[in-house]
Amino acid sequence: MKIAEYGKAITSYIESPTKKEKDLLKLRAEEANRTFLADGTPPPNKPKQLKDLFERINRTVLAVRSNTIQPEFILPALEELTQEYVADGLISGAEARKFAIERKEYWDKWISENPKQTTPVFDFDNEGNATEVDQEEIIKRINEADGGRIGFQFGGGRDAQLMGTAASQKYFKERKVDKPTPTFEGPAGGAKVTDVKFASKAQEAEYIKILKERFKFPKGSKEARKISTNADLAKKFGISLNNVERVNRALINKLNLSYPAQTYEGYEKIQRERDKRRKENIKKTSSGAVESKIKGDIKKIDPTALANDVDIAHRASLKANANLGANYLTTSLGIDSKIVNQSIIKPIEQKLGTLYEMQKNLIKDLKPGEVPKDIQKQLEKINIKISELADRTDGVLQGVLVDEKTLKPRIYGVDYSKVLGFGLVDKPVSELTKADRDLIKLNISEQIKAAKKPSIKSQLLKAVGTGAKTVGKVIKPLGIGFGVNAVKNAISQADEMGIELSPLDYAMAFDSGDANIAINNYKRRVDPEFAAQERAKDLAQMTDDFEEVGQTTFGKYNDQIKNIKLP
Repeated sequence: MKIAEYGKAITSYIESPTKKEKDLLKLRAEEANRTFLADGTPPPNKPKQLKDLFERINRTVLAVRSNTIQPEFILPALEELTQEYVADGLISGAEARKFAIERKEYWDKWISENPKQTTPVFDFDNEGNATEVDQEEIIKRINEADGGRIGFQFGGGRDAQLMGTAASQKYFKERKVDKPTPTFEGPAGGAKVTDVKFASKAQEAEYIKILKERFKFPKGSKEARKISTNADLAKKFGISLNNVERVNRALINKLNLSYPAQTYEGYEKIQRERDKRRKENIKKTSSGAVESKIKGDIKKIDPTALANDVDIAHRASLKANANLGANYLTTSLGIDSKIVNQSIIKPIEQKLGTLYEMQKNLIKDLKPGEVPKDIQKQLEKINIKISELADRTDGVLQGVLVDEKTLKPRIYGVDYSKVLGFGLVDKPVSELTKADRDLIKLNISEQIKAAKKPSIKSQLLKAVGTGAKTVGKVIKPLGIGFGVNAVKNAISQADEMGIELSPLDYAMAFDSGDANIAINNYKRRVDPEFAAQERAKDLAQMTDDFEEVGQTTFGKYNDQIKNIKLP
């Protein structure tokens, strides 16, 4: 029997029995003197035998691996059957998978070594041991299973495969169902979901109503999830998540459904814009995939920490690293409490952001070794100011400095007690291996405990609120309420002035807690003369700051001096 012939026979074999077949089975049972209850009560179910499951798994694996029948036609039924055996305690899921993998490996090897040859058929015992069945017995079983309907021979090759696939598709489209069921069309290996069968018109109307209600709201929105998630649909209609997705896809195409565009306003709009820029910078300089794995490692140690208490903190600016084309280092990742990461430290981050923007503009189009003296001096002043601000955060933030001559970036203010791995892993995040992450995991529990300590918050509030003067503004410890009020005030001022602020303008107002900064940024953008005047003020202010800072810090030598151990 060729593979294609076997596949066609299987299709017939797995169909539900017809009335004729049921009558035939009843007759055979009566002939074997099996007693049926007189009152119409069905006889007891035959105890499950593992050999039957092993045979079914083997048959299904062959059909799929030989590309005779699409997996979606037979695997769901096999899964349901296997779960019955698992529920009865006859086999575990792992044992069933192991057997399926063994049969896959057998058939893959057999098919590669015996192209277009007759496939052997096996019986199995309850231990999973196989015994090959001879051809005469195979033909007898197939005809018995089909109630005598198979009275013709199958041809081999591609035509037979197409016939087998078409027959199975026709069967699955026409059979009665008790739940929403996707139907397929197309050749083996390329069949696509085209429609859905329902148990009744009422079931179809109910499903479509729920789906249409979901499509009244933006995709993934809270409102859409309140109507029904895919998991809700799976539970309500008794189908798998995979089939929910297939059913939805068919109905979306059939009914021409589309989600309305998601729109955001006010504070939520600002947050979305900031999140988008953050993801873009992570893509440029770090690795979103690796950072997600690190979050997964943290969840394994403390499942609720990231949800309730702490964040993964980027201690060095993602934007500054992206501006300079630098790889983001593992020693710039840490763990902070949510209030520190999302609120307390924001004012200094905003001030550092201004400095990084000035830094980027100064070195634009410059080449290493060809930096004019006046630019070198300005870069040195900016580096010192960045260092001073980073110092004030006690290792929560690091500075991204630029060498005045070579233009190479370097990270300032690394406190190894506050970074992942305590400095034992010092390489780009994108290059982290599982072994590196395992090393990092050793200290995560202690770092989470440290981040939760109230003393950290009070120390930072004190540091952030003490005279950190930049570009004429005094930094204040800000909560989210300050930022929201600043945005509202900026909106009101913009309406009065008849101007339209950008998301960046609003973001600056939110970060600084000052609506005037949003207006100022707008004027800089649209009025070149005003922008030039403001840049002159910024430079003068930077000179004042440098003189103030220069009395108490050591500029670019801070790292070396701070690391000296005095007796």
